[in-house]
Amino acid sequence: DFLTPVLRGELRNDMWSRFVISNPMFRTLDHLDGKVTEAICMTATTPIYLEAGEDLFTPNSKAEHLYVLVSGALGYTQVVKSTTIHHRLPKRRKGSLDRALIELNDHSQTMVHPVTWLADAILWVPWTFQGTASAISESSMLSVMPDRVVKVLSKRHALMQMFGDYRRGYHERMSLLDSVNLTDIGPCIPHHEIVIDMQLQSRVLLGVPALRMLKQRFAFRALVGDSLDRLEDEIVRGMRVLSIDGHGNIERIGRTVALRVKRPDGKVLMQLGSAQDGFVDREPRLPFVTLHLEEFEEGLRRLLSGDFAILAASLSFGQSGTVVSVAPSRTYASLSLQNVYINMVYTASVSSANVELPGKQGVETAMEYLRHVESGCVSDIEALQEVYLLRGVDGQDICCAWLTPQGDEDIIMRKRSSQKDKPRISFQAPTKRPSLRASAAQADRVQTSSFALRRLSSPKLLHDTHLLTSSPET
Repeated sequence: DFLTPVLRGELRNDMWSRFVISNPMFRTLDHLDGKVTEAICMTATTPIYLEAGEDLFTPNSKAEHLYVLVSGALGYTQVVKSTTIHHRLPKRRKGSLDRALIELNDHSQTMVHPVTWLADAILWVPWTFQGTASAISESSMLSVMPDRVVKVLSKRHALMQMFGDYRRGYHERMSLLDSVNLTDIGPCIPHHEIVIDMQLQSRVLLGVPALRMLKQRFAFRALVGDSLDRLEDEIVRGMRVLSIDGHGNIERIGRTVALRVKRPDGKVLMQLGSAQDGFVDREPRLPFVTLHLEEFEEGLRRLLSGDFAILAASLSFGQSGTVVSVAPSRTYASLSLQNVYINMVYTASVSSANVELPGKQGVETAMEYLRHVESGCVSDIEALQEVYLLRGVDGQDICCAWLTPQGDEDIIMRKRSSQKDKPRISFQAPTKRPSLRASAAQADRVQTSSFALRRLSSPKLLHDTHLLTSSPET
């Protein structure tokens, strides 16, 4: 009561802002307009204190706030969904069945540590708590009211538009998620999976603070050459998304489409290198293309162009699945960027082992290509038998060979993946063969960067548009 509103706001901002911006979206908003974080801390947050053993929330109750743990420790118990089973009871006449509703409860507790978000899905979708969170020791946390966050952003048109775009993407992803995968701890949908599908103007706006940080960090351009200009052009054209995560690290997010073609003899078509990368030492990987603004199926059509079109007529498609790979960027090694790629892998088979591909190489040339492949990945004798130089997408010359796989993870893992943590492969149910016809709506999805920049109506953001001055190539 003795503090003026201004001093009270500054005090609350100093106390709570570092916890608020641990959420990647709030951190981006803070970089774009620091007054947003101050307003959220002042009007949309309330501190909560729990004694040991006291519940923060219980299952099946409607969530009204999201929480971030400030100090102490919580125990979280997930409630497994109920399931209905049939079982035959003894001492009943033959053939009789009883229906039993069995509640399956997983009593194992998950420890929740400070700076962990709980029920943050309520920012984007209506939410019901999926488990119980109880204080293990005396704990304090910050309660955030989503309706007041929206009220703060409603006064800033450009930020509210980006926030709404993120909400739409989250809602679409949640509608595809199985209920058994819902949890109150952390995000149900990873941040990078949402931002990669946002509208171009939102993606450009999302990259403004990350580009600003890099330009400040590498003010002496001689150290990084033209890397910043090339990266800026990527962001403007929508080829990649640049984002700041909850820890303040800059991520370069992209998507690829890969094709796993298997012959009846068990061999898989693998890419050994391309003329563009100079056939540098690498592991074999599946043939792939990097997506820009197109959908996955449009990327598959682009992949099956050039010499690869010979395969298209003989392919029978099976399952598709995504692999998320995280590794330091080689293209922008001087900027110390982290690459996060969402890789869609289509599996297909050919009916005959005698599929004739153009560009078959002689033994001497095959040995030269094989010399650049990391040792231990393929058998020299095997690879020498069927090595091809194929004209791929965008006219690139790609060296490929039919190889015997050593396992799905070895096949799908690419150089972008971490060597310590192999990527998790998540296959979907068998799907029908993707349509390879041209998409009529593709042109409607491509928007120019100048349109995106015109939507940045905030004075502070308009001041920062000098970071995005490169013109997209025709």
